[in-house]
Amino acid sequence: MSRIRHFIAGALLLLALVAPATATVNTSANKTIVSGNSSQTSFTFSFIGVAAAYISVTFTDASGNQTVLTQGSGTTQYQITLNAPVQGAIWGIGGTIVYNPSGTPIATGTTLTILRTLPLTQAITLQNQASVQTLGKGSEQAVDTAVMQDQQVSEQIGRALQANASNASPPNPLPPAAQAAGLGLCFDGTGNNIIACSLAPAGIISSAMAPVVGASTIALGRTAFGLGTMALENINAGTCGGATIQDDGSGNARVVFGPVADGGNQSVTCAFHGTQRIATGALVYTLPQANTLFSGFGFFINALNNSVTITPNAADNFSGMSSGASMIIPPGTQAYISTNASGSGVWYLNLSSGVSLNAALNLQLSCSVASNALTCNVLDRNGNTPSTASPVLLAFRDPILANGDPIARAITGALSITIPTSATLATVNAQANRIWLAVFDNAGTPVLGVYNSLNSTGPTILSWDETSTPSSTNLTSSSTSAQTWYTSGALTGKSFRILGYVESTQTTAGTWAASPSKIQLFGPGVKKPGESVQTQVSSSTSQPLITSATFVPFTGISVSITPTNAANLFFIDSRGVAANASGSLSYTLQLSRGTIAATNMIGAIVGQNVGSSGGNATTVTCFAADIPNTTSSITYAMQGKTSGGNLSYNYIGVAGIQQSVMTASEIQI
Repeated sequence: MSRIRHFIAGALLLLALVAPATATVNTSANKTIVSGNSSQTSFTFSFIGVAAAYISVTFTDASGNQTVLTQGSGTTQYQITLNAPVQGAIWGIGGTIVYNPSGTPIATGTTLTILRTLPLTQAITLQNQASVQTLGKGSEQAVDTAVMQDQQVSEQIGRALQANASNASPPNPLPPAAQAAGLGLCFDGTGNNIIACSLAPAGIISSAMAPVVGASTIALGRTAFGLGTMALENINAGTCGGATIQDDGSGNARVVFGPVADGGNQSVTCAFHGTQRIATGALVYTLPQANTLFSGFGFFINALNNSVTITPNAADNFSGMSSGASMIIPPGTQAYISTNASGSGVWYLNLSSGVSLNAALNLQLSCSVASNALTCNVLDRNGNTPSTASPVLLAFRDPILANGDPIARAITGALSITIPTSATLATVNAQANRIWLAVFDNAGTPVLGVYNSLNSTGPTILSWDETSTPSSTNLTSSSTSAQTWYTSGALTGKSFRILGYVESTQTTAGTWAASPSKIQLFGPGVKKPGESVQTQVSSSTSQPLITSATFVPFTGISVSITPTNAANLFFIDSRGVAANASGSLSYTLQLSRGTIAATNMIGAIVGQNVGSSGGNATTVTCFAADIPNTTSSITYAMQGKTSGGNLSYNYIGVAGIQQSVMTASEIQI
């Protein structure tokens, strides 16, 4: 045993004496990636190559596609030269790759991957009793090869998915093939185990969808999805820059047709498509040749105060008309013009019904008080000042009464009227009032007017008449009359249109301090002054008696009604038969609001003072007008008094049963 130890020690000492002093595996790398620059063809690497057969070269293009190249001489894809080992070394360090010697260099953006790959085998045999030098060189070669094989495995592991060192346990093996077929790989809830799972969001990527998923840009993805060139267009700009597609803020697309105010003649272009043209004058729209556009091209024209002429190209025609013949649309109308864009193009005109003597279009009224004055404004339906892009449209009767045509007008600017302080318009203190608003056509210039239809001292109601051409009085602080049109500046014989009314109750008439309680546009369903709003009727066949020398109500002779508006007027009448059974004594009848005692009603209460002789009956009619100034239920009653005897109502006589009737009617003011 002692001799063996001495032999080994001596052998190791001898190996140390003959071993070269140079390190044999001088780097841990076994791979180099070099970049192309469109000019360089020779590339070096600095790791041990071992042999040319153990070096592989892979070409990667700018899109990431890879090709394993073939080495050799002549026209092969690359040649390799390994550096020779220095004196005393086993291996040469590094070498040179010459790419495509008979072709062109690799382009900028591409790469070559130079990789050493050794077989994972041990091909070195150490012979028994070989020389010390042979044993030393073989041992070193074997160790070097093993180190390079370790480097190779390390490089491959470095490209593999690895569990983090801090994981509780390494991931389990991949699922069996039958379980993983057609699925993806996921981690379970612990994050440690690999499982098979469906590909989100709907499973396997189909062959049809693979090009979409694999597209390198959004535009290419849209195209692969089948959207065609539309995917690359700015659809928000609209066709030819006309109508636009916008998001409505709730995830829905909406098409917007923008209004454009035209103040002069227009040459129509593709950019007109889908727009709303507001013609502010007597304009001419000249159309291009239809085949320069596209089928379905169209736009709107709104003719405000004047007629508009639309002239096609000489090669085209409006449907049913000769080539080049123009179309004219009247003021106050809207038309849609479109074409089929054929060689001899046909244009189509769809004309909407014009503005008529119905309610104004695109109208809103606004009234407010300030400095004890009431101001009312004409606005568009969105609450803005009217403009050429958003006009208020209406029509007046022809100022020549013998003509039956409407005159269309447009309000395209600010329009208001102010009732100054002290101008009562004959309204009453603390009484609900209604002021009507109208616009007068002063030769194309709109002028606002105000009107109170109720003369409360009568009382009388005088309605306005849109079929006439009234004159107006200048509105000042001295404007205190009812049933008179007041405007800013007096007008003579002008057509007018009713816009609506405003209601308010002022503590002191003419001191416009309280804000309006109601603003109402005029139109179908809105009552005119003097029209009946509602009527309540009560009848009785009883024969109530009274003996009082002061007014008391007849039992059961009354009518109840609930006003719809505190400003309205009420007409009340009662009809029946009265008699006093006591000779020639007198009696008096009257109407009252309330059933206990007579209260003040506007207008004279008509009563009958009748001298009756012993039981003779007299037909009686009582009439009154009243403004109760409330919207609560009220009761009107018949009252009477007598100087003596029994006063009866609904007397039963030889003519048979007599019936009394009471009526209460609410009238619009």
